[in-house]
Order: sequence, then C-alpha cells, then structure tokens
Amino acid sequence: MTPVVDSHVYCFGPPTAAQMPGQQVWHALHHQPAWRIRDRAPSDARRLLDPSPGDPLRLATDVDFRTDPVHRRFVWTVDGEDDTTTSTEELKLTSSPRVTLSMRSALEELNLEELVVIHAGAESYPLAPRIRAVALTRLQEDVPPLG
Repeated sequence: MTPVVDSHVYCFGPPTAAQMPGQQVWHALHHQPAWRIRDRAPSDARRLLDPSPGDPLRLATDVDFRTDPVHRRFVWTVDGEDDTTTSTEELKLTSSPRVTLSMRSALEELNLEELVVIHAGAESYPLAPRIRAVALTRLQEDVPPLG
C-alpha cells in the first residue's frame, strides 16, 4: 500500500486592507477554478486583473473584490454576478466531523483503503467503514508513520 496524503490548511485571520490587492492577484492567478455563486457555473478569475503592457498584474477596479466572512471566502462581482474560487466545503474546524460526499467519492475514485479525518476533538473514532476520525492531539498515537 502506498499512502496518499492530501492535506492543506489555511489558518489565518481576515486580510487587512493592505493585503487585499495581493489576495486579488493570487486569486486571479491561482489554479483553483472560479465559479459563479448563483449556479456554480464556471467563471474566469483572470477578470480580477486588467493587465497592461507595463503592468501585467494591474488590478481590475470594477470587480468589487472582498471577503465573505459568513462563508469564509473571497468574492468578487463581475457584470452583476458574484464569483468565488474557494469552496468552504474543503476545510471545516470541528470537533465532531461528519462523512461528506467528497470523502465517499475519494474512497471510491482513488480506491483508498482508508481515509483519516483530523479533527479538533479529544477522541478518535470510526465515522464509517474505511473512514476514521482522529483527534489532532492523538495523531501520533493513532496514525502510524508513513513509509
């Protein structure tokens, strides 16, 4: 068995006004697909930029790039439609995780033997067949080292 580790966590507070231009460029150039919030239709995050020959990273000023603190994502408006690139389903801070459709899909599509969910609670326990919830504080005890 070859273990697969797919992990990423963004742990930071809301950006300051001075950080927003950098976030706008990052979202415009990032590989994550953009989508329209209303119906999840594909969108184009490159519209966050208005490049010129002397400034290829010039920010578009007519997109109302902002944070959405309720859904913990960045949002921008183009032609009256709100777009985003970050799905809040990717990361949740919880002490009681639940099995999601993406977990079940990963198990089947990647033919995984087991999927381990790291959580903020105190106990480790099975969530479903081949899916286990492991407390961060118990990670070293409950998950054998890779390799």
